[in-house]
Amino acid sequence: MVHFPENALSCSSETTTDTKNDNVIYQKNRDILTLPAGCLATTVLRLSCKGIQEKKHYSFDLKNRMLNGDEIVRVEMYPNNDTVTNEKVSYDKQTFTILISGGEMIADVGINFVIKTLEGEDLEFICILPIRPEGILEAGSNYNVIMGAQGPAGKASYTLSIGTVTTLEPDQQATAEIIQGENGANTLNLALVKGDQGKTGEAGKDGASYVNDGTVDLNVQSLILGNVNSVPFEDVKDGAIMFNPSTQQLVIKKNKQWIPLNMNNFTLQTSYKNNSGTTPVNFAPDQITLSKDGVSGNDGVTAGYLQFTGSSVATPTLLEVRTSFKLTTTTDMDYYIAGYNGNINIRVNPNKKTIAVYSNNTTKAYEVDYTNLGLNLTDNNFHVLSLCLNAGYRGFMSFAIDGVFFNRNYPPANFYFSDLRIRGTENMIVPANELTVKDIALSSQLPTRVNKTAVQSSFASYDGWYVCINNNVTNQQLTNGLLLKPNSLLDSFKSICPYYLNNSIVANQSLFNEEGLYSGIMSLHSTMDIPIFTMELAFKFKSEYNIPKLRRTIVGNINNMYSIGLTANSINRLTIKYHTAPDAEFTLVDALTLDEWHILAVSSNNNLMHVFVDGKLVHVRNFATNFQNLYFRALDWNQYIVDPNCLSIKHLSLLIGTAKYYKDYDVTQTPDTPTDYNLNGFFYPLVDGRLANENATSPLVNVILDENSSFKAKTVPYNEAMTTFPSLPFASYGTNNPPSVFDTKGANIYITSISGNALKETV
Repeated sequence: MVHFPENALSCSSETTTDTKNDNVIYQKNRDILTLPAGCLATTVLRLSCKGIQEKKHYSFDLKNRMLNGDEIVRVEMYPNNDTVTNEKVSYDKQTFTILISGGEMIADVGINFVIKTLEGEDLEFICILPIRPEGILEAGSNYNVIMGAQGPAGKASYTLSIGTVTTLEPDQQATAEIIQGENGANTLNLALVKGDQGKTGEAGKDGASYVNDGTVDLNVQSLILGNVNSVPFEDVKDGAIMFNPSTQQLVIKKNKQWIPLNMNNFTLQTSYKNNSGTTPVNFAPDQITLSKDGVSGNDGVTAGYLQFTGSSVATPTLLEVRTSFKLTTTTDMDYYIAGYNGNINIRVNPNKKTIAVYSNNTTKAYEVDYTNLGLNLTDNNFHVLSLCLNAGYRGFMSFAIDGVFFNRNYPPANFYFSDLRIRGTENMIVPANELTVKDIALSSQLPTRVNKTAVQSSFASYDGWYVCINNNVTNQQLTNGLLLKPNSLLDSFKSICPYYLNNSIVANQSLFNEEGLYSGIMSLHSTMDIPIFTMELAFKFKSEYNIPKLRRTIVGNINNMYSIGLTANSINRLTIKYHTAPDAEFTLVDALTLDEWHILAVSSNNNLMHVFVDGKLVHVRNFATNFQNLYFRALDWNQYIVDPNCLSIKHLSLLIGTAKYYKDYDVTQTPDTPTDYNLNGFFYPLVDGRLANENATSPLVNVILDENSSFKAKTVPYNEAMTTFPSLPFASYGTNNPPSVFDTKGANIYITSISGNALKETV
């Protein structure tokens, strides 16, 4: 627990020097805060304030507290408020700069900094970060209008969100009407005069309007208005949108001037931003169809089968299909629970007490005795089957009943909702009343990877929930409209697959510590060929565990038959080997230094692959590389697996669609934190088992309408509940009024009033 001086949280928030109190040190806006020497027990270090939405760099100089010649090697930040986070830290000998974001309005946040140095010292100090409003829009005798979510205690405050915006001809009168809402949430409806074309930058109707080129996010639904008179011009960042009361126009700061915003273009560009490398699909169909012989009663479906009709789109690459089922028989028969028509499906035999995985309608891939897993499936209770596509629990796909996994390595695959079947298929008739299913759920977020973990009872996090009781087969999550949730074909990269086998034949169980993956293997899976990409990782070989007779693979691909690693019969010669040809092995580094971290980068431009080690170009070759069955610390799940502790891998990053180092290598671009990396890419720290992509992605969605199809949609800011924005109107779309491209970065799109085959497909 961090303790702060009693006066620390009550001192003034001024940024000038306090001449009355020598124990308080204030940081001016962009100054480096120089820490004094000696004991800081009674000293208050107070940073310049920041707003909730601001990300701000703060710099510190520790020269008075460090030995001569010593350098900073690591900085850790521990705020006493979880909403405050750091995204980037950089060091320069005895100074460091940290990017801080988040916070709650009108709060003084205590931050404990811990610094580790090259000479082995651990230094520590505490600062106060004031979270304050970014500026006052308008002051009155009884109120203030403040940019932000809330104002100072004792003062009323509210936010303004744009509602409707109408463009008027130059001879019409502009209007601005505020519609009061609950809890200070108000909507501003604008009728703005269209400007004539004139000299760029002039205010009023003669100003040339700004046209977004698609590289700037302009989200009108979540815009918090600012007033051009409320803040100094030089303090406004480029690209900010504000309101000019003198001209009654929305303006954007561009090229050191306020430029009127072209509202016609603004409507088109409202939620669009270029984002290459993703191909999204619509998700969670609105209902399930019960077969003609189906029966749905008080317990669920007791006869027939269920399928998702009218939805020919592909399922997300990551998908959990969850089904509650109950067996009321001990017949010697494999009862079809859930799966895909003509493809993978799960069946239970209550007589033999086995769970079977079928690769198609007739071929049984394998089966296990479920009593050995501690399960009893004939106890007349409902049990939960989870069928997880790709990147599942410690392997490829994963299958679990009541949280107990029974998967073996099964290749990744792409399926369609129209092929998904529950409780049998057209050619697999399950006898009535012997198997009951209910509570079918769909999620693009896979469940926990911890074996034997209790299945959650809540369906709130699922995109689709179908009760299946008394013919109730409609998605229960449609109360506020169908959430149009795009999922890229690259979503299999959201997390890395660890592995689970660990026996006398194969020892590939993934183990992680503070240095990353140090034992076993992990892999990425995608059925796509990706000709342009950049892959980087940090690796270290330890000399004490070196076994020269074996090849020690860092990364390999069984499909392409190539690997990068230390060659056999050598202590430290790093090579790339093409396993399809005996003599196709090329030296990358003659004598790699062991016991030190190195950076491997593979940058491919239209299948012309460049390999860098520690920033030096060491290999170029035309070679088609893809990420299907791409393994780390191995060439396959059971080939060339490096011994435990011999090799550690951490800080894996991927950038799809860009060959970052195609022409040359800039070592300063090598990422070791998520914010150092391109936000449209993927970053996996691997340290202590952190396998998930820590960068946000923002796939695009373009709804294509059939003739006579229509729907309504509204955009809700990301992480905000639908009920928080009841005043936002649904926009109507049809074949004569098609929607523009949706982008879920910073927003969710809810769909309702669907008519025809409106959600046919996306591009």
